[in-house]
Amino acid sequence: MDLNLDRVDWQKAKEIFAPEKESFIKRAKGVWERYPMAEEALRVVAGFGAVSLMLMIPPLAITVGRIAKYKDAARYKKMWKRWEEQKLVTIKETPEGPVVEITQAGIKRALKYKLSELKVKKPDQWDKKWRVVIFDVPETKKSKRNYFRDNLKALGFYQLNKSVFIFPYSCFNEIEYLRQISGIGDEVTYLTADSVETSSNLKTYFGLV
Repeated sequence: MDLNLDRVDWQKAKEIFAPEKESFIKRAKGVWERYPMAEEALRVVAGFGAVSLMLMIPPLAITVGRIAKYKDAARYKKMWKRWEEQKLVTIKETPEGPVVEITQAGIKRALKYKLSELKVKKPDQWDKKWRVVIFDVPETKKSKRNYFRDNLKALGFYQLNKSVFIFPYSCFNEIEYLRQISGIGDEVTYLTADSVETSSNLKTYFGLV
């Protein structure tokens, strides 16, 4: 399916990348050397919306006299320049230094990057609640509906029927992401249930017994 992300809710999309943002902030407070890889860097910027370009560079890489030792520095600089040329980001000069800002095209690219790694984090202990995803998508959006359904299957959801899927762990952010990238947000309902009639079969399916 050729995804059309023109109608993505950009504020919600920004929230989708909040985990990348928070993880990056924690790492930036420590000592780290590796430049973020291309896909990772774009997802981090998507989480910030706009961020100082200097924040995206490892602290050790900007230590006086050491930056020349980082062979990735030139490649990293070219990456941002290439993205600016592709209109994925804009880079503005400020008194505090260059600031990189994500564009709508950049958000689209970041969403596609995230899809390849999408998975639901399994908690240490199940809270004994079920997450139910229900969707009613018209035939005119058949390709989007199938795309959404296929990704639920890929995430390991149990298919109760063609338009009802069940999962044991909290997954609202992942469903919100799939809503956005599939373009069927208004037709999807996310529920949390204390019990499901076929729970014994579900527990066996998810290895909860």
